[in-house]
Amino acid sequence: MQNSDIKVKSIKFTELNEQQGEISFMVKAEQAEMLSDQSITLFADESFINTDALENKLCEITEEYFEKGRLSGAANTIINQTNPQFKSTDSPLPISRHRYPDDTEYLNAIISTIQAMDNSCLCIQGPPGSGKSFTAKHVISALVKQGKRIGIMSNSHAAILHLLTSVIKELPDSNIAKVGGFKTQEIFKETYPAEQYPNFYYRGGMSFTNSQPYQSFSVIGATAYAFVKEVVHEDPLDYLFVDEASQVALANLIAISGATKNIVLMGDQMQLEQPIQGSHPGNSGASALEFMLKGHAVIPEEKGIFLERTYRMHPAVCQPLSEVVYEGKLTADKDNKNQAINIDNPKYIAQQNGILSIPVNHEGNTQSSEEEVAIVQQLIDELKTGTFTNKQGKQSPITGKDILIVAPYNMQVNLLKEKLGEDLKIGTIDKFQGQEAPVVIISMAVSDVEDSSRGLGFVFDINRLNVAISRAQALAIVVANEGLENCHVTGLEQMEKVGFFTELIMR
Repeated sequence: MQNSDIKVKSIKFTELNEQQGEISFMVKAEQAEMLSDQSITLFADESFINTDALENKLCEITEEYFEKGRLSGAANTIINQTNPQFKSTDSPLPISRHRYPDDTEYLNAIISTIQAMDNSCLCIQGPPGSGKSFTAKHVISALVKQGKRIGIMSNSHAAILHLLTSVIKELPDSNIAKVGGFKTQEIFKETYPAEQYPNFYYRGGMSFTNSQPYQSFSVIGATAYAFVKEVVHEDPLDYLFVDEASQVALANLIAISGATKNIVLMGDQMQLEQPIQGSHPGNSGASALEFMLKGHAVIPEEKGIFLERTYRMHPAVCQPLSEVVYEGKLTADKDNKNQAINIDNPKYIAQQNGILSIPVNHEGNTQSSEEEVAIVQQLIDELKTGTFTNKQGKQSPITGKDILIVAPYNMQVNLLKEKLGEDLKIGTIDKFQGQEAPVVIISMAVSDVEDSSRGLGFVFDINRLNVAISRAQALAIVVANEGLENCHVTGLEQMEKVGFFTELIMR
C-alpha cells in the first residue's frame, strides 16, 4: 500500500465483465484494522532508477564535441548517420544471397565484414526467423578466437543471457560474464552451475573489476547502466553487439559509445519498437536502429546487412509479410515448404499452411470478445485432431504446445486464459517476440476499430501484426469480426495499415 507499512500479497484480478473487475489481496491479520483508517490505492511507491551516470556521460560527450569538435568513431557514425567505415578503402558491402548463395560463404562474408570495421557502427537487420542470434554467436566466437574483447548489450537481461548462452557453447574455454539483473541471478545459478560452467560468471555490477580485471573477460553481457561505468571507458572493448537495437534508446547508445571501438546494431525496426514516454523533439525519441536507418523498412546495402532468408515461415506465410513489410526481399528457406498442418476432416482449417481468415460476427466489443473466444476454442479442438509436418518432413501430433494464441488487448488475453485454461500459450504479442510455433491464432477482439480503446493505429499496427503472423511456422489464423477492415481512415498512414490487414485476411 502506498505511503504505509502494510504489505500485501496474493493479488488477484477477476474480470466481472467488460466494464467491471474485482481485485482481491491478503494482508497480515494484525494489519487488517489499519485498512479502515487508510485510503487504498492501486499504485505502489514508484521504483527509482538512477540515470545519473548516463546523463553525465551524455553531457561529457556533448561538451567535448562543442569544445573540440570531436566524437568517438562509433558515435560519429551514429550521430551523423553515415555508412560504416572499414580498414580497407574498398567496402566489403553489400553482403547478399545473390553474391554469396551458399550458407557458409554468406556467414563467412558477414564475419569478414565485421572484422574489417574501423572504429565505426554497422547494422544487421534480422527479420523473423532469419537467424540473427545464430549469426551473432558465430561472429562473436570468430572475433574472440582472434583475441578480440566483446560486449553484448540490450535493454533486456533475458535477451543478453539468451545470446550469452549461445556464445558460451561456442567458447567453453573463454571467460564470459553476465553483469547485473537480480532476477537473472537466480536463473543463472540454477541453469549454469559453476562445476559445469567454470568460465561463465554472474556478477552483480561492474565493481567486480576491483578484484577480477575487466580485461580478463573475452565477453561481457550487460545493460547500458554497466557499460557507462568509467572502468569500461578506460579500456574500450573491440566490439559491442547491441541486441534488439530497435528497442534501445538512441541516447543510451551514445552515452555508452566510448565503451567500445566498434558497435554492431542487431534487430529489426519492423518489429516491436521501444516503449517511450514524454516528448522527444526531432529524432531524439527514435531507437538506435530506427535513427541509423532513417525510416527505411529494409536496411540499405551500403549501411549494413539484411538477413534475407527466414528459416521459420512457410513461403505462404512469408510472402505477404515480405511484400508489404520487407520490400519483397525476405524469402523462405527451401525446406520451409514442407511445413504443413494436416487435418483429416476439417470444419474451419481448410488449408495446410499460409494465412487463414476466420470471420466472426459480433457488436459492441472494444477490448474483448466472447464470440471470438468460442471460435478459438473450436479451432484448438480441431487442430488437436491433426498433425504437424516439420521442415524435415517428420509428422507429429499437434498439442497445445504447438499453438500460440495472441490478442492485442490484455482483457482478451485474460478472457482467453479464463475460458481456455492456463496450459495454453496465450498473451499479447509483446510476450511472444522471438518465439515460434507451428500454428498461431490471432484474436483481434474488437468489433469496430474506431470504437476500440486504442484506435485503428494500434489494432492494425503493421509492426505488431508482422510479429504476430511471423511466429507461425506453417499456419497463421486470424479471427476477426467480419468487415473489421471496413473503417474510416484519416490519412495515408492509416490507409497503409488497413491495406496491410486487408491483404492478410483476403489471401
